[in-house]
Amino acid sequence: GISLDGRDSPRVAETDVGTPLPGVEIQLGADGRIGVRSDAVATGYDRPRDDDSLGGGFYRTRDIGEIDPAGRLHLNGTLGGAINVAGRKVSPAKVEAALLAIGLVRRIAIRAVPSADPERFQEIAADFELKETATLTALKSAAAQTLQSWEMPRHWNVL
Repeated sequence: GISLDGRDSPRVAETDVGTPLPGVEIQLGADGRIGVRSDAVATGYDRPRDDDSLGGGFYRTRDIGEIDPAGRLHLNGTLGGAINVAGRKVSPAKVEAALLAIGLVRRIAIRAVPSADPERFQEIAADFELKETATLTALKSAAAQTLQSWEMPRHWNVL
């Protein structure tokens, strides 16, 4: 976590994610990307990412944001392949691999769709083709045992 909304009153804007936590410094790049400086920033990735800056306690995220005059951080969008589900970054490739491993689909593609709820920002859609003996109910049930709740597709579309 990098920020917290500790107020008792409701937020005025759904983009408002609160003020930086103690020990967290937010830096905005010229392109609007959010940079985080903290002792809690990771030291590296499993695999390098070409356009990310990570190291020495600094992480340049794929999130686009701004800081308002009251010092509150606003999350306005995201770059790259991750799906932004209520502030959590979901890898489409991870969800695809997990659903393929279940063994009930011939093929599947995961994509982001805009959410009707502005606080969720995006939702996950799965475009799939089931194997002959499989059912969507069985796929959803197995997926719920494999994926985190925020990684579960909300939209299931047969190819």
